Amino acid sequence: NLDEIWMETVTEGDPAKWKAMYYHTLNRQQRKRVRKSRYWKERQFEKNEEEECETDQEDEMTRYPVFLDNDPEWVPEVGDIVEAQFSIDTEDGEDFSEYWTMARVTSVRDDVADVSFLDENPPNDGEDYDFQFLRPLPKEGDVVEAQLGGRYNEWYRATVVKAHPNITWDVEYTAGDANIDLGLARVSIREYDPFEEEEMVQVNWLEDGEEYWVDSVVTGTTENGAGVNLKRFDGKEVTGVSSTLVRRIRWDFEKDDDVAVLVDSEDDGNVFAGRVTKVLENGRYDIILDDGDLANCKSWSDMRFQWAMSWDED
Repeated sequence: NLDEIWMETVTEGDPAKWKAMYYHTLNRQQRKRVRKSRYWKERQFEKNEEEECETDQEDEMTRYPVFLDNDPEWVPEVGDIVEAQFSIDTEDGEDFSEYWTMARVTSVRDDVADVSFLDENPPNDGEDYDFQFLRPLPKEGDVVEAQLGGRYNEWYRATVVKAHPNITWDVEYTAGDANIDLGLARVSIREYDPFEEEEMVQVNWLEDGEEYWVDSVVTGTTENGAGVNLKRFDGKEVTGVSSTLVRRIRWDFEKDDDVAVLVDSEDDGNVFAGRVTKVLENGRYDIILDDGDLANCKSWSDMRFQWAMSWDED
């Protein structure tokens, strides 16, 4: 039966086996059952669990790169500064193609280009790059999303007003207290993505002559796409707010915060209510769900405050 199989798996001494069974074989009811058994070793393996909790691009606000969808008609010119994508063979033989770096185009022929990497230690020679593995950097007039001051936890829609030869940009914001930012680095400029339904944002609010930013969630968009409908954290709903008055931030959660978390995102992407039990040193979170199950090592990007959810109360 389940208790005997679980006991044998745990007492074998190989944590990888019981973890594989727990996370990939047992259903939710069975997980509850084994957690109540005398062979549940949550505390014994707690340190190992945290050590195995790794971050990825989803943990960074800069995960939105510049211009993923290249214009199919775009052709780089000799001398252009672009970003080139590496295709790296991993230990298991699979291609890993998510590393982009700055490069200068040195020659163009047919549908390929040679590049010279601006990195001091380029991992390959940069020859025969298909155009699909190159992408242009922002140019004057492009609408982007920029990080205020290049260091604050605030991202605003902006327009590039100047692209400098030293690969920095001046931008003009459409919202916020600052109108212009000068000399922003590449990591502080990304592609502007329209706001999506159920996305947590902050909206610029004017009340009694005072202007401040209010935590909100997007509930819809206007027909022309230029505005959004929002629900504030206090439950007040507003419609037709200009997208220029909305900003993104990297949300931080604290221990004991009531949250909604995306679980099994690779499967059906169910969202469950829970509570933060631990803030890990790498910025991820351990969560206990309301039904007693665990959701550990979760990225902030898979989490929402419960006030931002629209689920029906039973």
